[in-house]
Amino acid sequence: VEKGFWRSNYGPKKKTCRTGQQLTFTNENHVKNFSKTVKIPNNYNLISLDLCAVIHRYTKNLVIKIIKENWNHISAYTHIKKNLLLKIVEYCFELNYFSYEGVLYSHKEGSTMGSPSSPILANIVMNYVIDKVLSTIDFNIPFIKLYVDHTFMSCPAN
Repeated sequence: VEKGFWRSNYGPKKKTCRTGQQLTFTNENHVKNFSKTVKIPNNYNLISLDLCAVIHRYTKNLVIKIIKENWNHISAYTHIKKNLLLKIVEYCFELNYFSYEGVLYSHKEGSTMGSPSSPILANIVMNYVIDKVLSTIDFNIPFIKLYVDHTFMSCPAN
């Protein structure tokens, strides 16, 4: 993936690079199969990065900012109007409840584990982070693969 080329599409698992390589794993079997067949270039290492507790750490304001900044790109993959999507995101954050030992709590920041919207919102944040990182590096990344909050990539050994 060349710097500046990769763009997430915020659609259903369709992130691709110029060669048509799928960038997002859709399930654990894809991760296992990839790990068995991946070819690491000479002088490169395979690394795995885990964004700790991403679901609990992103905020409503960050997700809204990302959607607004990337609307031209996102709009190509949805028929939902921007204002409606932003209202849906706000609604998802307002209805963040979880139970612990039989008591219902309101989750104040981030999203809750198990919420249907959490993986989708985490995917938006992860793609944003990856876009920002890839735009700042000055070396070639032969491949990058995402699975929920995990990133698998090859980078120069040095």
